[in-house]
Amino acid sequence: MRQLRNVARWLAVKGPDASERELDKMLAGPNEAAEVDAGQEQLEPVPTLRPIRTNKLYRAPDEVTDDELLEALRAHRWRLKPAAVQLNVSRTSLYALIDRSPSLRRAADLGPDELEESFERHDGDLESMSEQLKVSPQGIRERLREVGVPGS
Repeated sequence: MRQLRNVARWLAVKGPDASERELDKMLAGPNEAAEVDAGQEQLEPVPTLRPIRTNKLYRAPDEVTDDELLEALRAHRWRLKPAAVQLNVSRTSLYALIDRSPSLRRAADLGPDELEESFERHDGDLESMSEQLKVSPQGIRERLREVGVPGS
């Protein structure tokens, strides 16, 4: 297994410059390598590559209670990214939590009349509207565009 990993790393480093002879030497056992290499120079050692960590360890959405969700959203003034960070869930999971929460609604649930009334009451201030409507400012902005509230 280690040999296969080394060959894969070597191929990744060399790319199209890899020669068939060098590859044969890498795949050959110690005795065969001497025969393949008869009088040729040794290969450079394959550099050790650090694995790149791409997976973050998030909480499962099922572990987040509705009360925790509401608390995080209120604490961050209905901004989704910092609420997701506080809850240690992905943004995608946060959207799913909001969708399934009986206590919350989405921007898509806001009707044109309610949006227009809130827009006028708060002079177009998305932060104030967000506090009143309990929906993210970004969601409100997008919904205002969708329904075509004048002046938004």
